Amino acid sequence: MVGKKIVSACRLSTEPLAVYGSDSIPQGAVHLPEVHRCIAAAMVNMAIEKRVSAFYLGSDAKTGCCPGGLSHTGYIMCPPAISFFVSTGRPGIPDAPAEYLKASPE
Repeated sequence: MVGKKIVSACRLSTEPLAVYGSDSIPQGAVHLPEVHRCIAAAMVNMAIEKRVSAFYLGSDAKTGCCPGGLSHTGYIMCPPAISFFVSTGRPGIPDAPAEYLKASPE
C-alpha cells in the first residue's frame, strides 16, 4: 500500500524495495540465484519485472550467490581478489573472470 503511494506521488516507473533481516524465510520468497546471482541485479529485476516479490539469502543459503554481495552483507569475509573481479580481471591470468564494473582494481 505504502509502496504504491510512493510510486504514484514520485511518478516512479518501478516500485520501491525493502530489505530486512529475519530468522525465517518469508512466505513466497525464492532463493537469490533463482532471480540472479548478483544481489544488486536481482533487486533491479524485482523492481522492473515484478515476477518475484521477495528473495532470500543467508549463512545457510549462500550457494550460487555472488561472493561480493555475500561479503557486503556480512555472510563471508571479503574475497582478496574481489577488486580484480569487479574491474579488469587478475593480471597474468588468461581469461580471468571480470565484471568490468570499475575501470581499475584501485
